[in-house]
This record gives sequence, structure tokens and C-alpha cells, in this order.
Amino acid sequence: MRSFGRIAVMVVVSLLTLTIGGGGYTDVNAFGFVGILLVMFWGLPLIGLMTLFHFLDRRFGPYARYPIALIGLFPVFLIIYLGGKGDSGYMRVIVLSGLAWSAAWLVTSRIFSGAPHKEIAGAS
Repeated sequence: MRSFGRIAVMVVVSLLTLTIGGGGYTDVNAFGFVGILLVMFWGLPLIGLMTLFHFLDRRFGPYARYPIALIGLFPVFLIIYLGGKGDSGYMRVIVLSGLAWSAAWLVTSRIFSGAPHKEIAGAS
């Protein structure tokens, strides 16, 4: 059940950050429109991607947690690559949403994987 909870939380966080990064940060109508489009077209692929990331995290343990969290830094790398040209408000929003995604990945990893595993609990 922990896997389902983490995947559900991360899909919602991913959809929100993609909606914000897709231009939905400007007003409420754009947020709803972009959000509906993302849910329609990216909902199932995001569920698959978060499931893959979750099982990689479970398979490799704490060693996979941080490389997966680095995905949230792609907006920063994009801004560096483009030389910081463009709308500063939009750049600020996509960087903060990427960092929020990374933080959410690390927090959900800590929360949903915090319970002792049966191998560890049964050893004593």
C-alpha cells in the first residue's frame, strides 16, 4: 500500500509542476486548461514513469534516491543552457517547480519508505 500512496502523491505533484511549467501559472483559467490537457495526455505516462522511478528507488535503495531527484534540476540546466534569456518570472516559476518536485521525491521517499522492512525487523 505504501507504493500506491507514493506513486499517487508523486503523480499529483508531477502534474502540478508540469501545469505550472506549461504556462498555467499566469491565471486561473490557464491553470485549469493546461492542467486538463496534461491529465488527458500525460496522466498514464506519468503513472508509468513514477512507478518505474519508485521501483528503481526500492531496488537500489538510497543510492537511486538522489539521482532520480536530480530530474527536478532540468529547468535550471535549461536556463543555464539558454543563457538566462527570456521572461524572468517564468524562469523563476519553472526553477521553483522543479526544485519542489525534487523535494517532493525526497520527502515521499523518506515518508513512504520510513517503515522498517521485514528483513530488518525480523533479524533480532
